[in-house]
Amino acid sequence: MTNASWTEADEAKLVNYVWDHRAELGDGGNLVKSIANGAAIELAKSPPTKGGPKTAGSCTMKWKKLKKLCEAIAAVKSHTYVGASGWNYDDKPGFSVNPSNADTWVTFVAAHPIFAPFANKGWPHYEKMSEMVPKIARGLHVINIASSQFTTAASQSSIQPSQSFDFEDEDLQVPQRIEGPASPQGDSDVMGDSQVSQPEMSQVPSNDKEHAQPVTSP
Repeated sequence: MTNASWTEADEAKLVNYVWDHRAELGDGGNLVKSIANGAAIELAKSPPTKGGPKTAGSCTMKWKKLKKLCEAIAAVKSHTYVGASGWNYDDKPGFSVNPSNADTWVTFVAAHPIFAPFANKGWPHYEKMSEMVPKIARGLHVINIASSQFTTAASQSSIQPSQSFDFEDEDLQVPQRIEGPASPQGDSDVMGDSQVSQPEMSQVPSNDKEHAQPVTSP
């Protein structure tokens, strides 16, 4: 069976349908079978422009991706998305990409393609989605990407997230990486801002008479 292809209009229909039935959402804001089936019926009213039909299963998978996106945007908005240092997100202009930061943007979204559509526009479903994703609705915005854990700002106690931020979407268009050195996707993106290890100041070589401190008798 051909995979479903989602347009922005399709996403809006799914989000709006779930919003109208949000009281029936399962634990963690997950779709229950009745909502998934109902969403599939609603979307079937308009024939797909391309791809296969949007079944209950494809609606469930798309909803999981939308939850990931919502959690990721919430992390950027609260400046806790490791790897997004220096970037700000606003609900209307998105990341406000302009000629002065365009090259940096291409490198950033090559490592974090989940944000590619929002160079100069916000995600129109964030307000509704943030109320339907419990982790965000409860104010748990501090997200540790490296360890895949969420923590409350007050207690710093962590809980396991329902989704990671690995995001793959066949409908997502990612700008081409610019030529030249790019930040590695491993260490810098996982650790965020560069961390320089400090030398052990208390360790002085025994043969370094010039820097050794004299020992004073009590």
